Amino acid sequence: MLKDNQKHNESVAPNSAFLSELQRALPEFFIADRYNEQGELIAKGGFDLAKFERALKARNIDELTSGYQIDFIGKDYAKKQAGEKSVTVIVPDVEHNTLAENKNSHNLFLTGDNLDVLRHLQNNYADTVDMIYIDPLITPDRTGLFIPIILNIAIGRCRICLVLMILN
Repeated sequence: MLKDNQKHNESVAPNSAFLSELQRALPEFFIADRYNEQGELIAKGGFDLAKFERALKARNIDELTSGYQIDFIGKDYAKKQAGEKSVTVIVPDVEHNTLAENKNSHNLFLTGDNLDVLRHLQNNYADTVDMIYIDPLITPDRTGLFIPIILNIAIGRCRICLVLMILN
């Protein structure tokens, strides 16, 4: 699984996450890849913009033609990171979770990189989590190295609380 994720990450483009979201929401506007009899790729599929524009016009939806845009250095890199899959494994803090005061808790305590944990949550709880609330506490520990971030995730009636530690 990790090797599959690493292989996937090598081919991730800045628009991969956006295209995946579009394909999930609007599958009828995507063209499939075409192959010959030998199984070789003839034409790469993709988003059919002309078909999408025809559908908008057929339903009398006006297209916004003016607006503002902000570009910044690193925007494409951030988009590329959003499309990557996690190449880590997150493990619950068993010692903390088995303490007497935490034994009967319905919460799970995890530590790790916040982006990796969010990627794992995205992969495992896609379409089941309505909201993730991130409340950064601006209280570094004695060394000043860590800032705890608490994630409260409501899944149906189950509530998971993750405490993540990120480096300053």
